[in-house]
Amino acid sequence: EMDGEMTKLKIPESLREEHEAFIDGLKSQSTRKDKTGAALRELLKLLEPHVEKEHELVLPLLGALSNLAAGEPLENPRAVARSYQKYAAHYLNMFAEHSPIRRAIRRARTAAKEDGQEEIIETLDALRHHSRVEEEVLYPAAMLAGIAARAMKEAVPA
Repeated sequence: EMDGEMTKLKIPESLREEHEAFIDGLKSQSTRKDKTGAALRELLKLLEPHVEKEHELVLPLLGALSNLAAGEPLENPRAVARSYQKYAAHYLNMFAEHSPIRRAIRRARTAAKEDGQEEIIETLDALRHHSRVEEEVLYPAAMLAGIAARAMKEAVPA
């Protein structure tokens, strides 16, 4: 579990809300008795722990971005630096976890197509796109935020 100091770090609410909307939307459709329902349950098994990890490791670093970009001091530079250490250790794995998730999205999409579920296909395509945004922009940005925070922390006398 997160220690108290980490939970104090601010996170971008927009991303948390987006993640929750995906999970809630998929969950509400996962009770279906068809192929689509089964495929969505499989997808959620992979997606939910991955998103939890993002909320623990990635979002706190992204939450520091606006302060870092504005050259303003961080509320909790030590916690951000610690968050970065943890994230750096998981960095490549975060990308790797997208592969099985992508396959699960593809399987769910095929099922939704067979079951004629246009709306679910749209959600799955949006999720696939979101994962690409994470890989191309958000994961590297969180890494840079951590590197900048660490440099800042070293500049601050203890």
